[in-house]
Amino acid sequence: MIAPSPPLPSLPSKLSIGSEIIHDLSPLLHSLFFETEINFGGEGGVYAELLPNRDLETLGRGRVAGVEDGTTWPQPYLGSDHAEEPFSPQELGQHRSATLDPHEPAPMITDYRPWSALFGARLWVDNATAPFPANPHSLRVAGGPGAGVANPGYWGIAVQPGSAFNLSLYARTGAAGVAVRLRAVLRSVSGGTVLAEAEVRPAPSDPSSLAARPGWARYTATLRASPHQAGSARRASAARRSGIGGARASGARGGGASANARFELLIDVGGAASFWLDAVSLIPADAVGGLFRRDAFERLQATRPGFVRAPGGNYLEGTGMRTRWDWKATLGPPAARAGHYNSAWGRPLPPAFAVAAPSTAPRLSS
Repeated sequence: MIAPSPPLPSLPSKLSIGSEIIHDLSPLLHSLFFETEINFGGEGGVYAELLPNRDLETLGRGRVAGVEDGTTWPQPYLGSDHAEEPFSPQELGQHRSATLDPHEPAPMITDYRPWSALFGARLWVDNATAPFPANPHSLRVAGGPGAGVANPGYWGIAVQPGSAFNLSLYARTGAAGVAVRLRAVLRSVSGGTVLAEAEVRPAPSDPSSLAARPGWARYTATLRASPHQAGSARRASAARRSGIGGARASGARGGGASANARFELLIDVGGAASFWLDAVSLIPADAVGGLFRRDAFERLQATRPGFVRAPGGNYLEGTGMRTRWDWKATLGPPAARAGHYNSAWGRPLPPAFAVAAPSTAPRLSS
């Protein structure tokens, strides 16, 4: 039998609180933890990209549409704007029987949300052609002049008077010699007013840029809002009702009420009646480094953190080899990187922002 230890003698203790500085606190102890994969902290948050499912790899998984009310997407999805089924039953069966990690839902290759058809267009996901092998799905659009597709953004897209947006996308047609002619539009959700528009043109030739697969080409445009948006106060009121804090902040830094808009891509006169679309990106022209919302970045920078930690642990480990964070897959041009399903927090996560957060530490702490 073991005898209990004798009680420890009580020792005098003293706690003194005062204003005098005993020693300096290291500035390195103050930091930021970028768990950008949670609750749209990166995608739809500090990351300046305005369009969800821009690589067409979401495939019905996760909380992307309906984020303002917390709802999830029902499966399967065959909306009224869906074209003929482009996949055989055997192909669908093979896709759904792929080995998945725990908590990783099967993709639905008929689901292209939150993209939607406009003015009689027909849409479907195509896994037979894409500009880059890492992201094998693209969106096929069929229709006449004026038809096209729309993307609502994350909680809408805020357009301030005088703001500008840089658009980049990859597209192709099915017939040689037939041009892709598109017009990009930011249209007010309330009232349908065109707030900004531009012709989408082939990107200038750049030998150093990544070459897409044959038939695919990169297109760009800059959309600029008028410095004097009519009825901006009325639209701003609608934007504030659209979700948390109103429409997704973006655009110029100047004052003036913002309007809540959606992004549209329309077939222009003389363009191919059918085209494929992939790797669509819309970023405010004033984004810091082309990556960060300026308003959010400047507030983070004002805290002067000693270091930045990223990513979060649950996201890093995932629930298996398919859903873990593979940092090597986040290297290279954003359009050619492969995303993966974020099983820790229940949604796909494109990798464009994945290594940007930790690499930003010097600028945040400068």
